Amino acid sequence: MKRFLFKSFLFSVPTMILLVSIELFITFSPNTLLFKSKFFKNNINSIEVLVLGSSHHQNAIDPSYIDLKTSNLAYGAQDITLDSSLFFTYKDKLSNLKILVLEYDYLTFNKKKEPDYFRLSWYYRFYGIEPYPISTLKKASMYASSPVFFNNFIEERLFSNNYDYEYNDSGFIKNDFPGVFESLNYDLDKIEQGSIMRVEKINNGLPIDNYEHNMAKLTSIINYCSDRNIIVVLSKTPSCLNDEINPNGESIKLMQAYLDKITQSNDIFVLDMSTDIVFNIKDFKDYTHLNSDGAKKCSQLFNDYLNNTLKTNKLD
Repeated sequence: MKRFLFKSFLFSVPTMILLVSIELFITFSPNTLLFKSKFFKNNINSIEVLVLGSSHHQNAIDPSYIDLKTSNLAYGAQDITLDSSLFFTYKDKLSNLKILVLEYDYLTFNKKKEPDYFRLSWYYRFYGIEPYPISTLKKASMYASSPVFFNNFIEERLFSNNYDYEYNDSGFIKNDFPGVFESLNYDLDKIEQGSIMRVEKINNGLPIDNYEHNMAKLTSIINYCSDRNIIVVLSKTPSCLNDEINPNGESIKLMQAYLDKITQSNDIFVLDMSTDIVFNIKDFKDYTHLNSDGAKKCSQLFNDYLNNTLKTNKLD
């Protein structure tokens, strides 16, 4: 029996080594979550501006252009539930926080990830948060969260001529240019055609199912900040969609009603950069996401806004 167990152990060793190697490779390969979480945790006591939100903020606000010490924890498909969990998990350690930047648009106010969302275990790994229960297996293994995704990830990293992204100290990508517009060679006719189709799709399918859940989370964050004199900025990043989203849609009405309410009763600032004329087509990687050139412009505008509007009046 001992001999059998010993042989079984020897047989399993290569498999265990392979699994551990895969997990380490996934965890420590250069990636935005890794670098952002390290910067955030290493500087948490000195952070003055915290940016949350989805890929719109992730691609738009580069902390290296902000005068105040800034950490951008926005990430692709990150919803208000994840924003809330990040904020309330670390609020007591953010001893120098002056400004919290949250995202607002028709999707932010209504989207909500399901409890089985595969990236939840990533947030557990890098930030230690668990807004929904995560299985023991997925806590122990990021690979287990989505084998298909990570198989493609590993293949691209090891066997493809993958684009080499560069990161600054805060985890922001410095050369984020590949995207739909680059693949279209910034052809204005093709981009215009795609824009019309995208707007039509949005106008025909704006959800409202998660509005109340998200507004409860958002209100809780705002009330906490208001009680502690932390300034809240609701930010809408640049977009190059050629038409406005349907202003008569129920989702838009609910969002505007909420904005009207909180800006009357709280010390809340709303910054809408969605149609700023300083941005041109080559500042975008797709219809609603900036590339690195656009991020530089946006971050400098945002920094000017903080300095001229907030810092002068509220932080001196």
